[in-house]
Amino acid sequence: MGRNLSLTVSAFLCLSVVACTGSGGGTRTDGAAGGALGGSGAVGSGGVAGAPASGGAAGTSPQDGGDAGTDNASSEPDVRDGSNDRATDCGGSCDAGSGDAADAPPEGVFSYTGGMSVGRWYHTATLLEDGRVLVAGGSIDGKGPDYTAELYDPTTGKFSPTHAMTVPRAYHTATRLLDGRVLMVGGLTDLTKTSLASAELYDPATGTFTASAGALATGRNSHTATLLTNGKVLIAGGLDSTGFTVLASAELYDPASDTFTTTGSMAAAREIFEAVRLPNGRVLVVGGAGSGVLATAELYDAESGLFVPTGSMATPRYHFSATLLNDGRVLTASGRRDSDNQLSSAELYDPASGRFTATSAMVAARGYHQAALLPSGKVLLAGGSGMSASNSAEVFDPATGKFTRTSYMAEEKTNGTATVLLDGRVLLVGGIGRSAFSSAAELYQETP
Repeated sequence: MGRNLSLTVSAFLCLSVVACTGSGGGTRTDGAAGGALGGSGAVGSGGVAGAPASGGAAGTSPQDGGDAGTDNASSEPDVRDGSNDRATDCGGSCDAGSGDAADAPPEGVFSYTGGMSVGRWYHTATLLEDGRVLVAGGSIDGKGPDYTAELYDPTTGKFSPTHAMTVPRAYHTATRLLDGRVLMVGGLTDLTKTSLASAELYDPATGTFTASAGALATGRNSHTATLLTNGKVLIAGGLDSTGFTVLASAELYDPASDTFTTTGSMAAAREIFEAVRLPNGRVLVVGGAGSGVLATAELYDAESGLFVPTGSMATPRYHFSATLLNDGRVLTASGRRDSDNQLSSAELYDPASGRFTATSAMVAARGYHQAALLPSGKVLLAGGSGMSASNSAEVFDPATGKFTRTSYMAEEKTNGTATVLLDGRVLLVGGIGRSAFSSAAELYQETP
């Protein structure tokens, strides 16, 4: 990532409590002071073929309450030539952790595929029933939220335009419904930080967006949207229509009536958090920013319409990833504890016990990264590192509880999206690249 971002980029990033203040709070303070979170980023090799097999951050330091070193790496080591010394990141006393498999064969490989027509970040990417991926909205080339959308076709490896959304959106959500349509909810429509209360539906059969007849009770951005087993969508938290107050409220979208209704509220107001539907149908909401950076978690029960408390993480985090594993547990990994410190720790939530437990440290501290469940049951975590984009990647193996380094991405990427295709490959799209908003896309393929 280049050292100097435009004022537009910095101002657009400063839309979350923690990004602007470094500490969170129930009401967001204004200003663009927190825009530049990192300095220059990892340059990398510029391509998969040239990426050193031994480069990158080799075992970051211990986590809070966990296994291996300090959990406060403020930036990820440069991976250009593979000459980084792990001791530089840990004050000379790192545990090897899980990142010492530098000479092991890579878990998979990255390769370029066709690029988008424009660079995007804070967009959405949704797998359609026919295998194509709908990429919509986001901030376009640093100019603010946009309404354009594109379709990626894995059979051709190319993007093609589709009809535009009815309004520009970024920091919105996109959820594929049981009938195959895609629900777009809320988000920002310009740089004034005013959150949208509107929603719209994309129909893959016609390639068009149609405004929903219903509207949210309050505008939201940086919220979550989770498809429930009954076909409704749970919309929770985020920032309200003023763009300054973090919400604890939640609403349900009913595709049958095309309407929104209120449901039970969370115990804690949250934005930039994660929500995962568990195999039992309940929804785990965890972490994020609200009254400070949060470690707490709650469960939403669709039958009662209520949130109930469950165990908390050991480490508060936001801009992290939460991935449902094949055995029903949830991996919460990396992220940030404030605007300066990225985390190398990870934890596992067990629905049977309702508790989080620490797992081994990650290969590299990263936030704003992309994560995806692979066909093997392992988890890919790639890129990230805030405003200092990285091209490093690693894989978590639930069987061993260890993270191992995998191949480097073809391009540095932070704030992008990762979508698992029907054939098991992972499509990584957009975000901020080496020096600008990225229009590039690449594919990750597990090694047999």
